[in-house]
Amino acid sequence: MIRRVTRGCAALAAVAVTSICYSSPALDAQRGDAIPLEMGVVIERPLDRAELHVYAITMGADEYARVIVEQHGIDVIAQVRGSDVEETADFQDEIRNVGAEQVEIVAGAPGTYTISIRAAPGILAPGGYAIRLAGRRTATDIDRALQKARRLRTSASRLDAEGWFDAARSLLEQALTLTENQREADPLQTAAVEAQLADVYRELPNDARSEALFKRALSIVEASLGPDHPTTAVVRSQLGRLYQETGQRAKAEALVRQALDSIERTLGPENRWFVSGLMTLANLHRDAGD
Repeated sequence: MIRRVTRGCAALAAVAVTSICYSSPALDAQRGDAIPLEMGVVIERPLDRAELHVYAITMGADEYARVIVEQHGIDVIAQVRGSDVEETADFQDEIRNVGAEQVEIVAGAPGTYTISIRAAPGILAPGGYAIRLAGRRTATDIDRALQKARRLRTSASRLDAEGWFDAARSLLEQALTLTENQREADPLQTAAVEAQLADVYRELPNDARSEALFKRALSIVEASLGPDHPTTAVVRSQLGRLYQETGQRAKAEALVRQALDSIERTLGPENRWFVSGLMTLANLHRDAGD
C-alpha cells in the first residue's frame, strides 16, 4: 500500500535559486534536514521558484534506487549527490510542467544519497510535485553505465556554461560512447547526449559534426515521442539556430517556426525555449536586413 503525505513549504528551509548550480555549503547545510524517502510513501509539496527541497536515501554499495517525481504545474530539476559532493547528476528529461522525472541512483559506496528538487530555470509561477521511492535492487551494468553518462553530462553542462567547450566536448563524447554501447537502454538517453554534444560542437565550432548530431537526435526523439512533443520541438529549434548561424536562412526559418508552434501549444509563450526560438527568428530577420 502507498501512503500519501502532504507537507507545507515550511517543512524545509528554502534557498534562493539564481542558476542551475548550487554551492556545496548550501547543500551541506540542508543535508542534515533532508526528508528520508521510504518505500510506499508519497510526499506531496508545493514548490516556488526560489525553493530547494532535499530528500535522502540510505543505500548499500552497488544498490540501485529509482525515485519518481510527479510534476504538478511546474517543471522541476532533480539533482542527486552522494557523500562526495562532487558526485552529482542532474535530471530534467521531462520539460513540461506535468509528467514525471525518473531519477535513478547507483550507489558506488554505502552511505546517504540526497535528491534536491528545485524549479527549472525561467520558471515564474509556483506549482507542486509528489515524490516517492519507487524501487530498490542490485545495480546492473546498464545502470552503472547510464549513471556515469549522466554524471559526465552534468559536468559537461557546467563546463559549457563556463566557456570550456573542448573540455565539455571530451566528457560528452565519453557519455555518448557509454549510452550507445547499452543496446537495451532507452534510445532517448543517447538522443539527449547527442543534442547536448551537438550544441557544444556549435560553440567550438564544428558545424558539420553539430548538424549530424542534431539530425540524429531529432530522428530519435521524433520516432520515440512524436513530431509535436516539446522535446522534439526544442531539438528542432536548436538545429534551426545552427542553420541561422551558418547562413542557411530558409532551413532555419522553417525549423524554428515549426518548433515555435509546438512549444507555444505545449509549454506556453513564457517558456524559456519559446523565448529562445523567438530570438533565433529575430536574428534571422536581422541577418537578412528585414
